[in-house]
Amino acid sequence: MAHLGITQELSWPQCFYTAADRLFRHLDAIAVPAALAIYKWMSGSEPPFLSDPTFSDYSSSYCALLIFFALSLICSKKDLSIFMKVGSIGVIFVFMLIFFIIYTGVAAFTNTSFILGPAEAAQTTIWSDELRTLTLMSSNFSPLAGILGLGYFLHTCSLPIVRSAANPEKTDRDMFLGYLFVFISYIVLGSLGYIGFISTDFSAYFQSKEGTATDGQIDQNCLNMFAYSDVAAFVLRLAIFLLIFSGYPLVHFFLQTALVKLFFGHGTVSRFTELLVGWSVIVVNLMFALFYPNIGTVLSYVGAICGFVIVYLLPVMVYLAQSRENIDLILRGQLD
Repeated sequence: MAHLGITQELSWPQCFYTAADRLFRHLDAIAVPAALAIYKWMSGSEPPFLSDPTFSDYSSSYCALLIFFALSLICSKKDLSIFMKVGSIGVIFVFMLIFFIIYTGVAAFTNTSFILGPAEAAQTTIWSDELRTLTLMSSNFSPLAGILGLGYFLHTCSLPIVRSAANPEKTDRDMFLGYLFVFISYIVLGSLGYIGFISTDFSAYFQSKEGTATDGQIDQNCLNMFAYSDVAAFVLRLAIFLLIFSGYPLVHFFLQTALVKLFFGHGTVSRFTELLVGWSVIVVNLMFALFYPNIGTVLSYVGAICGFVIVYLLPVMVYLAQSRENIDLILRGQLD
């Protein structure tokens, strides 16, 4: 089982770091429009929403710093039981997001006309009209393939759940059902999300992006396509923020433990060393949020790299490590 230990030792820190970085940037992207909505409702004025990080006005940069200090204090605590209790009800927030995307997709059929066509036709869409072209194949599939690789990579997080199953004899069935439901959720949410977020409900958004690098593209954070004062979007942002904010300390704790074990082995380390490792993780997350907050782009690259490591590098490294052990055993037997 040595090769299995090598695989887990190499993959677990990468897995948890990817999750931590993703959660931090989602927190930052959600907090900015939610704070602007609260300010608008309380003051009556309507401040501009700045999607790019800047310190010249209120933007994601200030939110990222506030979230950094808050998470640094929270993640310094050893007792995370309160976050485990809050995270246990996170399935409610997940279903809220699922129903929201399904509703957006179904509602699109009531006010928008759709036809199937090539990518060239979709690129020439007149966003002020009611006709939309659905593309089944596009040459710009590589970012989505990278995110898909990230989804495959994060599936290793299910290993602790499988090990602690109450009925181990039903593991095969449970794994099959789990992957089946994940597949169904990808298909349903991907299809209805694509249909819903190009409908006429978002004509104003697409018209504002004409002539830019993101012309005709759904925003990497689809909630940004709603006005920040939209009540339904605000409620969903708040629910997702609470879910991620309560889940980040848990992911951070597992990542910190994995990194300490990776760099210092099974020896005893001081509390200061643990905190230093943990803070370094949050600092890296902060740097990405300040200087490159494009969630979708980062996810595509991280997913592609991590998927490459899992699919191509780790099997070779595990095979070489196991072969070396077998050769050592053979040589020792001959010497004896």
